[in-house]
Order: sequence, then C-alpha cells, then structure tokens
Amino acid sequence: MAVKLKYKANGKGDEKTPLATEESKAEITTEAITAVDRIAVLETYLAEHSAQVADEVQELGALKTTLRDIADQFAEPDEKVTIYGLANRAEIGAKGLKRTVSDIVAVRAMMGAKQFDQLCSIPLKAIDDYLTPPQREKVLEVERSGTRSLSVKEGSAAPSIEVSENVEAEL
Repeated sequence: MAVKLKYKANGKGDEKTPLATEESKAEITTEAITAVDRIAVLETYLAEHSAQVADEVQELGALKTTLRDIADQFAEPDEKVTIYGLANRAEIGAKGLKRTVSDIVAVRAMMGAKQFDQLCSIPLKAIDDYLTPPQREKVLEVERSGTRSLSVKEGSAAPSIEVSENVEAEL
C-alpha cells in the first residue's frame, strides 16, 4: 500500500514534521480503505431504500407540524401540551425563545465603547454585502476549518492515500 507522507512546517527553520508517521501509515491506510468501501456500500443501500421511505418521512414531518399547530391553538407559547392518542402520547414543549437587540446604541453606551467593540459581531453576510473584496481582505481573517467535503466514487487504483496540494479559498 502506497502512502505519500505529507509534511507541515514546524516553525523551526527548514525542518518539517510529518502529518502521518511511517509507523502509523499502515494502520491509517487500512482504516481508510475499509471506510471508503463501507461508505460506498452504505450510500448505495441508502439510495435504494430512501426512495421507499421518502413518502413516510414527508408524512411524519407533516404530522408533527399538525400537532404543533394544534398545540398553538390550545396553549400559550410558554406552555407545554400533551396530546393523547389511543396507544401513545405526544409531548409538545413550549416555543423556543428568540432574542434580538432592540437598541444597539444604548448597549454600546452601557458597556462602554472599548468593551462593546471587543465583543460586538457582525454577520459575515452583511460584510460581504457592503464591503468590496479589497476592503474585506483588510478586515477578515480566513482560515480552513470545519468539516471536509467527502464523496465516494466507483473505481479505484491500488489502495493508497494521496494528498493534493493546496486549494485556494474563494472570498
């Protein structure tokens, strides 16, 4: 099994630290190969069977919406409701809370400008809508994080792990 080791700079001159060591690569490769093939089996199974349950999933969602709507008719938003069937019961909780700031200027005055500026946040969508790309580059830090996309496709070369070079992020 071929594993191409990828290295990262470790902050000590030209030295590099492997992301996967020689000792761990066989174990990682076996685990990865098993996972790829199992994902393919599960995705195929779920694709075949999800069509069979799609109508039931849709019906389930509609039935839950119906019960929530009925609860709204009988109870105030902060009250819980129990609806009894012949063999089961549905327990419907109070509505969730939604909080919004009604006076941002007053909040800034109460907190003080320095503390407010340290804690205040702006939705990235608003920055994207109002700032130009060069302006965004000056005020935003961009780093890769979160979950990686994953897709499994039919066909394979010899079992291996291959790492592609950097992919540029779109801002």
